Amino acid sequence: MAADIAFEPPSRGDRDARRWLAEAARTGARPARIAAVLMVTEALPAVGFAASLALALAGMDRPQVAAGWAVAAAASLIVRGLIGLAAARQGAEAARAVRQDVRRRAFAGLVASGRAEAADAAAPVEGVDALTGYVARFTPLRIAATATPLLLVAVMAVASPFAAALVLLTLIPFIAGMALAGMAAGEESRRQFDALAQLSGLFLDRIRALPAVIAFQGQDRIAAEVARASDDLARHTGRVLRIAFLSSGVLEFFAALAVALVAVYCGFNLLRLLPFPAPEQLDLARAVFVLALAPEVYLPLRRLAAAYHDRQAAEAAAPMLARVSGAQLVASREEARSADAPEIRFTDVAIAYVHAPAVIEGFNLIVRPGQIVALVGPSGRGKTSLLNLLLGLSPLTRGQVQVDGRRLAEARHFAGSVAWVGQDPVVLPGSVRANLALARKDATAAEIEAAAKAAGLTVALDRALDERGGGLSGGERRRLGVARALVKDAPILLLDEPTANLDAAAEAAMIAAIQTAAVGRTVLIATHSPAVMALADRVVRL
Repeated sequence: MAADIAFEPPSRGDRDARRWLAEAARTGARPARIAAVLMVTEALPAVGFAASLALALAGMDRPQVAAGWAVAAAASLIVRGLIGLAAARQGAEAARAVRQDVRRRAFAGLVASGRAEAADAAAPVEGVDALTGYVARFTPLRIAATATPLLLVAVMAVASPFAAALVLLTLIPFIAGMALAGMAAGEESRRQFDALAQLSGLFLDRIRALPAVIAFQGQDRIAAEVARASDDLARHTGRVLRIAFLSSGVLEFFAALAVALVAVYCGFNLLRLLPFPAPEQLDLARAVFVLALAPEVYLPLRRLAAAYHDRQAAEAAAPMLARVSGAQLVASREEARSADAPEIRFTDVAIAYVHAPAVIEGFNLIVRPGQIVALVGPSGRGKTSLLNLLLGLSPLTRGQVQVDGRRLAEARHFAGSVAWVGQDPVVLPGSVRANLALARKDATAAEIEAAAKAAGLTVALDRALDERGGGLSGGERRRLGVARALVKDAPILLLDEPTANLDAAAEAAMIAAIQTAAVGRTVLIATHSPAVMALADRVVRL
């Protein structure tokens, strides 16, 4: 079994996957935070149970008092169970929201890109399901496992500082064992998910080719291929389970050892048989209180260790989910972006037109440099107004907008730093080349041609256009707008419904053009399109 375990430091791919997972988990951030708070709150009835049990045992000579404390102990257990149930429900709600968002993006990305690779077939199903444990259990438990042990040790120190110090010291090998187990499981979990994806892809490919397989009597050979892929998945799954059982045994050993040390100390202290001068003298109530709390210190850590495989499974699925959803891992995308891409910060922004109710109220958003953010929501919710705000075309009624620290209130607008792509790009009478040159008068012929090519605008640049854009299709006019944005080379790119009313083929072509235009820029997109949402790093619903 030891030969199957490899300890490796986190790779760059691991860090990228964690960044993508953190970004994806933001959809369920609120219920996940509530679940974490509830898990930490579980410590309160645990303390209540330990105190009630200790006082009940210490008051056995007074039956009525002991019975009252026994009832309090039972009530503490009931309250704890209710808190645990509420935490589980909030975790499940967070996982549901994240799964729904990621699955929608994965399907939209597959449809928009036109990809049908069999290896991607597992992503919207098994890949998305792999996020459940990460969001519902691991994410809130990570917070609880940090706060709860320290809180309980502090409470324990009130009754017995020496026992609390003993427990605190035993946490060190426990945490080290968790870290080693996590590193051992990481690589094997990735191999397991790869084997699952390969099996799913192989099975889908063979189902598609079933008529040909039967016609050429290749059933036996295909069955053997599927069997080998199944055996490979079973082998990797077995290795993951062996690592999980081994790590669980190690952690249980340290937890049992720590509780045993506390029990020995408390017992010998009560009997006054300690082999060293007693740092304190315990009575029965304090000893029972400390003994009842000692296992609780390790409970959040043991739960986290049990959920650690959920994290590894999610990190193994993250690269495939990022690929099929049309996104890139955060670190990879940021490398391709220019350092000149600015940060845009909206703080408590309100937009209201004269004699009309506010269309935006209390809006807060931080768009990191080089990030793509999609603004989505029903028509009339203020998506276009937020974009127009940076151009000085919408009134800033309240709040503050900053671009790399410069305030909109002082600059009035940032139009000079903005490239705009609207639903109906303005076309002036003249050639396509002249219309592209409107974005920047000093643009060279080579720059204009490169921008047209990058935007997928394949029409002749010398073609004459009238004021209505005659001679261009709707999709070509949109690509003209994207090409114009590329010519301007501004650090901010704003797009208002760039794929509205386009058919699937034209939308896919437009999305490819947007991907090219977004490189090196901070991008805000107002859209209703799931395919465009899949392109974004973040989706903000208004």
